Amino acid sequence: MGEKEKALAMYQRALDANAGYDEIYFNRATMLMQEGRNEEAIDNYRKCLAINPLSQQSYNALGGLYFKDWTHHVADLETLYLQGVRVFPGDKEMWNNLGYLYTQEHDWTGAAEAYKNALAIDPQFGLARQNLAVVMTKVEGASGASKH
Repeated sequence: MGEKEKALAMYQRALDANAGYDEIYFNRATMLMQEGRNEEAIDNYRKCLAINPLSQQSYNALGGLYFKDWTHHVADLETLYLQGVRVFPGDKEMWNNLGYLYTQEHDWTGAAEAYKNALAIDPQFGLARQNLAVVMTKVEGASGASKH
């Protein structure tokens, strides 16, 4: 109904009554993110995951927020996605996102391994295949440079 501040106040009342309910933090974080209040949203997604590390939606949403300012959140991103692939080893997107992070950091070997894991889950995953091809040129370039 467009009454986001009222909704946020109601979520706060719900948290005051039951601070252990992960979905309240998730919903509140989503609303805060929509309002552009990203740091508050990050805090709420973190709380959601602390309560429920199986909240796959929270990994995706939190990762998206971290990537908006990824240089500030590099360590957070790595922690998030390493935990995510431990909890969801069969999630090709999680592996691809970890590979993307490593690509941004120029960790070509780590990126290649992450993309290979995504492709092991789904050999038809075109984005991971493309990403791996790009990264492999970097890996091969680095190993060729070290031979000279």
